[in-house]
Amino acid sequence: MSWFDDALADGRLHPSKVSMIDLAPPLLWRVYPRRHGVDGFNDTRLGNARFSPVEAAGAIVPVLYAGSTLDVALMETVWHDAPTPSHGFHLVLNQATEPRRVGSLKPAAALHLVDLTTVGLRRLGLARAEVIDSDPVDFPVTRQLSTWLFENKPAAQGICWISRQNDEGRAVLLFAPRLGSVKLAVATEDEIFTDEPHLDALLTLAERLGAGVIVR
Repeated sequence: MSWFDDALADGRLHPSKVSMIDLAPPLLWRVYPRRHGVDGFNDTRLGNARFSPVEAAGAIVPVLYAGSTLDVALMETVWHDAPTPSHGFHLVLNQATEPRRVGSLKPAAALHLVDLTTVGLRRLGLARAEVIDSDPVDFPVTRQLSTWLFENKPAAQGICWISRQNDEGRAVLLFAPRLGSVKLAVATEDEIFTDEPHLDALLTLAERLGAGVIVR
């Protein structure tokens, strides 16, 4: 049995015990494949992420990942696979073939999200190491949790947690069918991070990591 099965069996995971927060970030930042668009939701079974794909009642739930800051978005994508320790690592980017772009979305209202920050996890008796800091081999279990949350918290428009890659900001997963009237207006889109102005943010993170960036 997994920690998810144990939490269901002993009653820690019950809809009434799940903490919710209303998050109203000025912008949600994304580093995304250009073919999807900055406001594109993934409605396929492709991918192996911590909380997606989500499949409920035999259908895929379209989802969108974003960060509360540009640094979170960059750390969760471009720098995601930098080793630990990262000192001396070099990130190599090919400007001509790089498929990812930077963009931001402005929610029309506060988002009602499941709280999977340390506080919300403590309420459920779940460890951050199990849910947020787990390795990809454990993603099938964390996806069970996100599916359960979608099915059992019908008012939840998504999930919010402290980013594993950058604990200075939040990461969110949004459920397309639950957004309702909360529109995500495109603030910026199709911007590249191998040139100004986002290259500065990339290089600042590199300096903090002790790493380097090679743009070809």
